[in-house]
Amino acid sequence: GSNNKNNVDIQLDLRHKQAEHEILLAVDYEFETTETADTPKRETEDELVASLFYKNHFANNQYYYAGIMGDYDRPRHIKNRYIPSIGYGYRFRMDKSKWIEPSIGIAYATTKYTDDVYSDKNFAAWALCLEGNYQFDDLAYINTLIVDGRILYYPRIDDLNADWISRANLGFTIPLFDFFSVKLQFGWINDSNPDPDVGNNKETTKLLFGLNF
Repeated sequence: GSNNKNNVDIQLDLRHKQAEHEILLAVDYEFETTETADTPKRETEDELVASLFYKNHFANNQYYYAGIMGDYDRPRHIKNRYIPSIGYGYRFRMDKSKWIEPSIGIAYATTKYTDDVYSDKNFAAWALCLEGNYQFDDLAYINTLIVDGRILYYPRIDDLNADWISRANLGFTIPLFDFFSVKLQFGWINDSNPDPDVGNNKETTKLLFGLNF
Protein backbone atom coordinates (compact mmCIF):
# COMPACT_ATOMS: atom_id res chain seq x y z
CA GLY A 1 0.00 0.00 0.00
CA SER A 2 0.95 3.67 -0.22
CA ASN A 3 3.11 5.28 2.41
CA ASN A 4 2.99 9.07 2.86
CA LYS A 5 5.73 10.65 4.94
CA ASN A 6 6.18 14.37 5.62
CA ASN A 7 9.33 15.58 7.33
CA VAL A 8 10.65 18.95 8.50
CA ASP A 9 14.15 19.29 9.96
CA ILE A 10 15.67 22.64 10.89
CA GLN A 11 19.11 23.19 12.42
CA LEU A 12 20.63 26.45 13.62
CA ASP A 13 24.20 26.87 14.86
CA LEU A 14 25.46 30.28 15.95
CA ARG A 15 28.91 31.11 17.31
CA HIS A 16 30.19 34.44 18.55
CA LYS A 17 33.74 34.92 19.85
CA GLN A 18 35.32 38.10 21.13
CA ALA A 19 38.70 38.00 22.88
CA GLU A 20 38.53 35.17 25.44
CA HIS A 21 34.70 35.06 25.42
CA GLU A 22 32.78 32.62 23.23
CA ILE A 23 29.01 31.97 23.02
CA LEU A 24 27.55 28.93 21.25
CA LEU A 25 23.86 28.46 20.43
CA ALA A 26 22.51 25.33 18.75
CA VAL A 27 18.90 24.40 17.89
CA ASP A 28 17.70 21.25 16.12
CA TYR A 29 13.99 20.64 15.48
CA GLU A 30 12.51 17.64 13.67
CA PHE A 31 8.87 16.85 12.94
CA GLU A 32 7.58 13.93 10.89
CA THR A 33 4.20 12.36 10.18
CA THR A 34 3.59 8.98 8.55
CA GLU A 35 0.39 7.67 6.98
CA THR A 36 -0.24 4.36 5.23
CA ALA A 37 -3.22 2.78 3.54
CA ASP A 38 -3.84 0.69 6.67
CA THR A 39 -3.02 3.21 9.41
CA PRO A 40 -4.11 6.83 10.03
CA LYS A 41 -1.67 9.72 10.08
CA ARG A 42 0.54 9.68 13.18
CA GLU A 43 3.49 11.62 14.47
CA THR A 44 6.68 9.58 14.24
CA GLU A 45 9.00 12.50 15.12
CA ASP A 46 8.43 15.55 17.27
CA GLU A 47 11.76 16.48 18.78
CA LEU A 48 13.55 19.67 19.77
CA VAL A 49 17.12 19.90 21.11
CA ALA A 50 18.63 23.25 22.07
CA SER A 51 21.79 24.27 23.87
CA LEU A 52 23.45 27.49 24.97
CA PHE A 53 27.06 27.50 26.18
CA TYR A 54 29.54 30.11 27.29
CA LYS A 55 33.29 29.43 27.13
CA ASN A 56 36.02 31.49 28.73
CA HIS A 57 39.34 30.82 26.99
CA PHE A 58 41.54 31.82 29.92
CA ALA A 59 44.74 30.36 28.39
CA ASN A 60 45.94 28.97 25.08
CA ASN A 61 43.73 26.00 24.14
CA GLN A 62 42.17 25.88 27.64
CA TYR A 63 38.75 27.07 28.74
CA TYR A 64 36.12 26.95 31.42
CA TYR A 65 32.52 26.59 30.34
CA ALA A 66 28.98 26.90 31.65
CA GLY A 67 25.85 26.04 29.75
CA ILE A 68 22.49 24.36 29.52
CA MET A 69 21.00 21.81 27.14
CA GLY A 70 17.27 21.23 26.86
CA ASP A 71 15.13 18.93 24.78
CA TYR A 72 11.80 17.21 24.34
CA ASP A 73 10.91 14.12 22.32
CA ARG A 74 7.21 13.26 22.24
CA PRO A 75 7.43 9.77 20.65
CA ARG A 76 9.98 8.85 23.35
CA HIS A 77 7.63 10.22 26.06
CA ILE A 78 10.03 13.02 27.08
CA LYS A 79 7.94 16.08 27.91
CA ASN A 80 10.98 18.20 28.74
CA ARG A 81 14.54 17.74 29.92
CA TYR A 82 17.11 20.25 31.16
CA ILE A 83 20.83 19.63 31.77
CA PRO A 84 22.82 22.59 33.14
CA SER A 85 26.56 21.93 33.42
CA ILE A 86 29.92 23.53 34.18
CA GLY A 87 33.39 22.24 33.44
CA TYR A 88 36.84 22.51 31.87
CA GLY A 89 38.06 21.72 28.37
CA TYR A 90 41.28 21.58 26.36
CA ARG A 91 41.75 21.74 22.59
CA PHE A 92 44.57 19.71 21.05
CA ARG A 93 45.17 21.69 17.90
CA MET A 94 47.03 20.43 14.84
CA ASP A 95 46.07 23.54 12.91
CA LYS A 96 43.04 25.80 12.57
CA SER A 97 40.88 23.17 10.84
CA LYS A 98 42.25 20.05 12.52
CA TRP A 99 41.66 19.59 16.26
CA ILE A 100 40.28 17.35 18.98
CA GLU A 101 38.73 18.69 22.19
CA PRO A 102 37.88 16.73 25.35
CA SER A 103 36.06 18.35 28.29
CA ILE A 104 34.93 17.22 31.73
CA GLY A 105 32.53 18.72 34.25
CA ILE A 106 29.48 18.17 36.41
CA ALA A 107 25.80 18.45 35.49
CA TYR A 108 22.31 18.02 36.87
CA ALA A 109 19.69 16.33 34.68
CA THR A 110 15.94 16.81 35.20
CA THR A 111 13.44 14.90 33.05
CA LYS A 112 9.64 15.02 32.96
CA TYR A 113 7.76 12.36 31.00
CA THR A 114 4.53 12.80 29.04
CA ASP A 115 2.99 9.62 30.48
CA ASP A 116 2.00 9.71 34.16
CA VAL A 117 3.04 6.07 34.40
CA TYR A 118 6.65 7.20 34.65
CA SER A 119 7.79 9.43 37.49
CA ASP A 120 10.11 12.40 36.96
CA LYS A 121 13.81 11.61 36.98
CA ASN A 122 16.45 13.92 38.45
CA PHE A 123 20.10 13.09 39.05
CA ALA A 124 23.58 14.63 39.34
CA ALA A 125 25.85 13.52 36.52
CA TRP A 126 29.32 13.75 35.13
CA ALA A 127 29.49 15.91 32.00
CA LEU A 128 31.85 14.24 29.54
CA CYS A 129 32.37 15.48 26.00
CA LEU A 130 34.69 14.77 23.09
CA GLU A 131 34.62 16.88 19.92
CA GLY A 132 36.76 16.88 16.84
CA ASN A 133 37.15 18.46 13.40
CA TYR A 134 39.31 17.52 10.44
CA GLN A 135 39.37 19.27 7.08
CA PHE A 136 40.67 17.57 3.95
CA ASP A 137 41.76 19.99 1.24
CA ASP A 138 42.65 19.73 -2.46
CA LEU A 139 40.58 16.59 -3.02
CA ALA A 140 39.56 15.42 -6.46
CA TYR A 141 36.09 16.54 -7.64
CA ILE A 142 34.91 18.06 -4.32
CA ASN A 143 38.06 20.03 -3.36
CA THR A 144 37.22 20.18 0.40
CA LEU A 145 35.69 17.70 2.84
CA ILE A 146 35.10 18.53 6.52
CA VAL A 147 34.60 15.69 8.99
CA ASP A 148 33.30 16.63 12.43
CA GLY A 149 32.06 14.64 15.39
CA ARG A 150 30.81 15.03 18.93
CA ILE A 151 30.06 12.69 21.83
CA LEU A 152 28.16 13.89 24.92
CA TYR A 153 27.79 11.55 27.90
CA TYR A 154 26.03 12.32 31.20
CA PRO A 155 26.20 9.27 33.51
CA ARG A 156 24.71 9.41 37.00
CA ILE A 157 27.48 10.18 39.50
CA ASP A 158 26.46 7.75 42.25
CA ASP A 159 25.54 4.87 39.89
CA LEU A 160 26.83 4.98 36.32
CA ASN A 161 24.64 2.08 35.19
CA ALA A 162 21.36 3.33 36.73
CA ASP A 163 20.81 6.49 34.65
CA TRP A 164 22.58 8.14 31.76
CA ILE A 165 22.02 10.44 28.78
CA SER A 166 24.19 10.22 25.69
CA ARG A 167 24.26 12.05 22.37
CA ALA A 168 26.65 11.55 19.45
CA ASN A 169 26.90 12.72 15.87
CA LEU A 170 29.24 12.37 12.92
CA GLY A 171 29.09 14.73 9.97
CA PHE A 172 30.59 14.99 6.47
CA THR A 173 30.36 18.47 4.95
CA ILE A 174 31.14 19.53 1.40
CA PRO A 175 31.34 23.33 0.94
CA LEU A 176 29.99 24.18 -2.50
CA PHE A 177 30.38 27.95 -2.21
CA ASP A 178 31.59 30.31 0.51
CA PHE A 179 28.02 30.60 1.81
CA PHE A 180 26.49 27.21 0.93
CA SER A 181 27.32 23.62 1.88
CA VAL A 182 25.86 20.11 1.90
CA LYS A 183 26.18 17.88 4.97
CA LEU A 184 25.47 14.22 5.64
CA GLN A 185 24.98 13.72 9.38
CA PHE A 186 24.59 10.55 11.41
CA GLY A 187 23.19 10.82 14.93
CA TRP A 188 22.90 8.45 17.87
CA ILE A 189 20.82 8.88 21.04
CA ASN A 190 21.15 6.55 24.00
CA ASP A 191 19.51 7.16 27.38
CA SER A 192 17.93 5.24 30.21
CA ASN A 193 14.35 5.52 28.93
CA PRO A 194 11.84 3.82 31.26
CA ASP A 195 9.54 2.61 28.46
CA PRO A 196 10.66 -0.84 27.22
CA ASP A 197 8.77 -0.33 23.95
CA VAL A 198 10.76 2.83 23.24
CA GLY A 199 14.11 1.39 24.27
CA ASN A 200 17.35 3.22 24.97
CA ASN A 201 18.60 3.74 21.42
CA LYS A 202 17.65 5.98 18.54
CA GLU A 203 19.55 6.51 15.28
CA THR A 204 19.10 9.23 12.66
CA THR A 205 20.51 10.01 9.22
CA LYS A 206 20.08 13.48 7.78
CA LEU A 207 21.00 15.25 4.56
CA LEU A 208 21.30 18.96 5.35
CA PHE A 209 21.80 22.06 3.25
CA GLY A 210 23.63 24.83 5.08
CA LEU A 211 23.84 28.59 4.72
CA ASN A 212 26.97 30.13 6.20
CA PHE A 213 27.05 33.79 7.17
